[in-house]
Amino acid sequence: MIRSMQRVSAAALAAWFVAVPLAAGPAGAVDPLSQVKQGKEAFAAQCLGCHQTVDEAAAGYRKTPAWREVVADMVTRGAKLDPGQQEAVAEYLTGRSLMIAKCTSCHSAFRALTASKSPEAWKAAVEDMVQRMPPDLRPSAEQTGRIAIFLAVERPTR
Repeated sequence: MIRSMQRVSAAALAAWFVAVPLAAGPAGAVDPLSQVKQGKEAFAAQCLGCHQTVDEAAAGYRKTPAWREVVADMVTRGAKLDPGQQEAVAEYLTGRSLMIAKCTSCHSAFRALTASKSPEAWKAAVEDMVQRMPPDLRPSAEQTGRIAIFLAVERPTR
């Protein structure tokens, strides 16, 4: 029953983020939650050998195309990532970058990164926070989705 609920939760979250443009894999549309999770795992396996922390490797705000370039450069330097993993790492780093850029305008990243929530709870929390932000600082709907996906992967319910 719990596994079934987890699948429904992941499917519901993926449906909510349908507007987030992600590369399509051989089977068609990519599940954003799964892709970002794969990106986190690939980052840990291939990037933390040279970079001591994600903070060191992923400093500064970048959009997905810029992260793709950074990841491709790291592959030329020895990171062993296939094209799907490269895209997944770029998506993971994009979500992290957005979370830092948008969420830390009101509170520390530590606050968000110490909470654990279900994907639906992260979606609700991020939407609530966006509504509290001054209009000129609010992330777009796409950015809001990417932030919620990143947090759902980075800090899932335990």
